[in-house]
Amino acid sequence: MRILMDDKRSHALTVRDVAMLLNVTEKTIYRLAQRNEGMSRSMLK
Repeated sequence: MRILMDDKRSHALTVRDVAMLLNVTEKTIYRLAQRNEGMSRSMLK
């Protein structure tokens, strides 16, 4: 998966956006963030 960035500014994704992109619930995103788990930058390239 590649997330496109605008040259002039970056755009933050909301918890809802990330959940939709990964096809998981928002609760899962919060749980991963709480555990400090999830995808590394290298996985996004």
